[in-house]
Amino acid sequence: MPGVESFLHRHEWYKHGTCYNPQSERPEEEYFEESLALLEQINNSLVQDLFASRIGRTVSLAQIQAAFDRDFGPGAGQKVNLKCDRQGRIRELWINLAGDIKSDTPISELLATAKNARSQCRSGFIDPVGFSS
Repeated sequence: MPGVESFLHRHEWYKHGTCYNPQSERPEEEYFEESLALLEQINNSLVQDLFASRIGRTVSLAQIQAAFDRDFGPGAGQKVNLKCDRQGRIRELWINLAGDIKSDTPISELLATAKNARSQCRSGFIDPVGFSS
């Protein structure tokens, strides 16, 4: 995991994973395995292509939502919350999901049953790799 040296994995586990599946025999492994499986689906989609093609430029929430709709079904884009910093740079995408997540669960199923998201950020700048704040 790229963030091991900065202990990103510990932050992610404590902030997001500790309540993930308390009945699991191996909750840490399950959380990261299933998170990475979902990320892989996004990275193999038009969403990733959109972000890669716009590095160093701005992308709108509407463009991101359209890419989600194309790849994961109508309405999938409404589940995306674009998070930007005060300078207008994209920090994160928060994606609402609902359902039982397994490493082979199609993200389209989890998006279809999730609640719509509200996003304050309407567009943001995509920093090139290696940006430091």
